Amino acid sequence: MLLRGEPGAGKTALLDEAAASTAVSVLRAVGVESVADIPYAAVAELLRPMRAELRDRSDAGPLRMALGMQTAAADLSALQIEVALEELLSAHAPLLVIVDDVQWLDDASARVVGRLARAAGELGIAVFLAARPDGGDVRGVQEVAVAGLAVDASVTLLRSVDPGLAPGVCAQLVEATAGNPLGLIELPRALSAAQRRGVDPIVAGSGVTSRLAAAFGDRIRRLPSEARLAVIAAAASDPVDADVLPLALELLGVAACAMDAAERDGLLRVAEEIQFRHPLVRMAALGDCTAAERRAVESALGEVVTDLQRRTWHRARATAGTDDDLAAELVRVAASAGARVAYSAQARLLVEAARLSAVPGLRGQYLVDAAHAAWGAGSPRQAEDLLAAAEVSNPASVATTAGLFVRWRLLQWRGETQALVEVIERAVAESHDATPELAVLVRRCAMAQRLQVAEPDPAVVHAEEALARAGNDPWLRFLGHEAAAMACVHAGRVEVALAHCESALALVDAGYGHPDHVRTLGLTLIFCESYPRARRLLAAHVQRQRRADNPYFLASGLCDQGEMLRRTGDLAAAQVAAQEGYDIAARMHHRYLQPLCATVLAHIGLLRGDHGAITLAAQAAAASGEAGNRTLTAPALARARLLAGDPEGALDALAPVIEFEPTGYREPNHSRALTLRLQALIATDQREEAAAIIRRVEAAAGVSTRWTRSTIARYRGVLADHVDDAESAFADALAALAPEDGPLEHGLILLDNGRVVRRTGRRREARSLLQRAHADFTGCGAAALANIAAREIAATGSRLRPRTQPTHMALTAREIEVATLAAKGASDRAIAAELFISVRTVDFHLRNAFRKRGVRSRGELAAQILGQTRESSGG
Repeated sequence: MLLRGEPGAGKTALLDEAAASTAVSVLRAVGVESVADIPYAAVAELLRPMRAELRDRSDAGPLRMALGMQTAAADLSALQIEVALEELLSAHAPLLVIVDDVQWLDDASARVVGRLARAAGELGIAVFLAARPDGGDVRGVQEVAVAGLAVDASVTLLRSVDPGLAPGVCAQLVEATAGNPLGLIELPRALSAAQRRGVDPIVAGSGVTSRLAAAFGDRIRRLPSEARLAVIAAAASDPVDADVLPLALELLGVAACAMDAAERDGLLRVAEEIQFRHPLVRMAALGDCTAAERRAVESALGEVVTDLQRRTWHRARATAGTDDDLAAELVRVAASAGARVAYSAQARLLVEAARLSAVPGLRGQYLVDAAHAAWGAGSPRQAEDLLAAAEVSNPASVATTAGLFVRWRLLQWRGETQALVEVIERAVAESHDATPELAVLVRRCAMAQRLQVAEPDPAVVHAEEALARAGNDPWLRFLGHEAAAMACVHAGRVEVALAHCESALALVDAGYGHPDHVRTLGLTLIFCESYPRARRLLAAHVQRQRRADNPYFLASGLCDQGEMLRRTGDLAAAQVAAQEGYDIAARMHHRYLQPLCATVLAHIGLLRGDHGAITLAAQAAAASGEAGNRTLTAPALARARLLAGDPEGALDALAPVIEFEPTGYREPNHSRALTLRLQALIATDQREEAAAIIRRVEAAAGVSTRWTRSTIARYRGVLADHVDDAESAFADALAALAPEDGPLEHGLILLDNGRVVRRTGRRREARSLLQRAHADFTGCGAAALANIAAREIAATGSRLRPRTQPTHMALTAREIEVATLAAKGASDRAIAAELFISVRTVDFHLRNAFRKRGVRSRGELAAQILGQTRESSGG
């Protein structure tokens, strides 16, 4: 829960009450404005009671790296840090986590706290947050507004604070504070005697926050000069640095006891940490001091603070001019922040380094690097502003690898696709002196951009160069192998792609696969028809991104999962995954992802007989931008038009694919549009053109996926002049498939075989083939194809025989997995964890299993499932 309210509304009091009234352990942190640029500062405060355990836990390495207790590894990801924290806290469940002033958390801590809040129920913890109205947004968390007190309660509180207030003054204060408790307590102290009696008016203010800040500022200004400087120093420091604060005061020439006056006035309390009466006191102290006072305080703190990052920040704030040595130190601290996935802090550190640098070239470089970090933090507008500032400072800086790479990202973000290839190629050309990490990343992106314009040969070159630049770094080698696998499969070099997949998978199993790029490896495995491994990778990816609440990568993973399930013939499960992915992409209005998700969903809907999917397919095809995306979205529209009896329209829809395949994507398994094109050509009596395409595809390099070999054989059979040649071709088509390819492709071959045999007058043999095809289609839920098979069966002079257990009532492979685990007593959550799927998907499959089996409880399902298992094993 997030409490939202004005300063002084009582949020902290409610948090205190929650902490005092619970029987479970409490971890607590507070956002502090003066350390909002220190990565994971709030997480470090939260975990201070657990630091000893944190040092010893074997699974806490990423968390130690984030907190600076251990050198960050090259492959450290935000997800690893967050999962390590979840594991630590869930081991202590039940637990109450309290974070106050969320609006002032450093960005890295805010990300972690937000995820904790969303996953609290799964972890067995409670998370209680508080923030001001104008900041601290935490998605997916219930918010409760903390409003002011009612009039009667406000007057009662005022009377308890100052019984001598005139009635009219009470009314004015209640109106001025809107019932804000802190305002009701503190503002009377700022009134003169005449104002308290109602003789002098209370000057109107802009709001309770401004009034409170001004009241606290007045009280700070009334302190002795040494006490006032001591309060400023305390406000500028991190609460964890309270033990070195006396040393800073000594450097300022302030006696250690100077803080006593502020404590007597109730502005703060001196304990193990300096505890301010309210965060507004800290804000008033820093807002009211002079520039000279602030620099003096920061300089003193920079001398005594032991933490390198905080010490460097204090020294930077104390410096009014330029200092290239200090700028270089800030750059080193920024690199540490970037390694710990604290990109927002890295960007601010680099901007500060640019301010301190007297060398235009270095200043421009620092700003470019800050733009790169801002992009990594998900702030494209800030990245754009910083890149513009770099160009003003030093135009040459934006022509470097990093500058061009950020420019390419921004062009993508704005949808300006014309210059994308040129910009990323310039970045590659400039990358000879770049760091290996940047060089590999730029080449991988250049590979992906070349595939987007259907140019696989340059894509392969970039991927191979990325692998060469990776050296022996396992994280970079994973990226190189993943890129090479993707490029090679599009170029038709499937065996080479599979070898790269094997190398990348070995690195994933060793812990070096970046969670976000594991998904693209899974997609390549789909294109290579390595479905079991693709299923494992994508299921784990979807689970991770779901827990991380990362919408883009979750939607893309679900889209790929839906495509894999469609290809393997599990259409019901495919629709669940694809629908969720599409819903997320639609909410994001993502110009690239939404059409791709819509395409997968439309394919599935069309196969299942959903005529509404025709509109979705048309929308997806119309929305696609670059050529690579159009080759993926066009087939769904072509399928829709074929099912509607419009083969000419299907050929029109396939124009983007016809333009680029097989010369662009030499392995037709990429889009699987080959069957649709051949079907449309045959339907429009262009059999010679269809035969020529088959010959061209056979001659293209690397025609080696099972699907492509099977499709070529299948359409040889369709086009054969003699029935014996057709029979042999269909047999080859079936033999090319593997069991994991599922029933859909198997059924399509049987359907075409049955049609050919029926035309020869062998009705009984044709009927047998068509009935098997119908069984395959109904078994996987392809109602549209089942209807076609039924019409063909009717043309043989027969009707489908009713079944005691209709094929469409048979459980799919995934339903069997879920039902078996449920029958053995596993909970929905346990099943989801075992199979790397969501609880919602488990529920979907169980409801289908209940319906198909005609049962109403898990007990009845267990009796059926486990009984069948015993029978099949001889028991």
